[in-house]
Amino acid sequence: MKKPLGEPAIRFLRSLKRHNTREWFDAHRDQYEQDLRNPAKQLAEDLRPLLSARFPWLEISGKSLFRINRDTRFSDDKTPYKTWIGYWFHDRRFDKDWAPGLYLGLDPTGLALGGGIWRFQSLQRAIFRERITQTPSEMSFSNALSPLERAGFEMKGRELKKIPRGYDPDHSNAEYLLHNGLYAAKEIDFPKSFGTERFAVEIAKLLLPCKDLLDWMAAQLPKKPG
Repeated sequence: MKKPLGEPAIRFLRSLKRHNTREWFDAHRDQYEQDLRNPAKQLAEDLRPLLSARFPWLEISGKSLFRINRDTRFSDDKTPYKTWIGYWFHDRRFDKDWAPGLYLGLDPTGLALGGGIWRFQSLQRAIFRERITQTPSEMSFSNALSPLERAGFEMKGRELKKIPRGYDPDHSNAEYLLHNGLYAAKEIDFPKSFGTERFAVEIAKLLLPCKDLLDWMAAQLPKKPG
């Protein structure tokens, strides 16, 4: 019988945060596999038929789960392991590093949900700026944001302080010209279904408001950069 992702995974992540060393992790690798990694990969498999019904182009599998090892090469934090888990379900019609997609994250405090593009490549950014300031795409972009606003998502990725030269600072979408990425994000407590087979069903419903944004992004971009 498959084991749902639940409280044992949270206990493992809490312990890992207290003992974030390779020695501790190696000594508890069986627990990691049994309580966290295997149930987490199973959640992705459970999500695939649920999400594919509304997001048919997403790549959804156990491979969508991020590695738990941290990349410490350019970080002052040299702890070797993440104390959270995350999934990236990307649009497989696009190059993986170019694709919009859905994000799901989990740590002991709750869930993180999102969708869009974390960071634009230069061509993506140029296309995005053009589309949101010219009709009819500017209207379809605004419409794509409406379900996210109603569902309590926030639009993230804003990094610039000034409107780029050549664009109207009074345009209705001017605030989004300050973005170097564009993604919807929402953090919530664990639903009551966490640890049950209903958890995947609820996650799929929570991610559904991202559909219009992903569809809009996919319609604007070429399938490959360059």
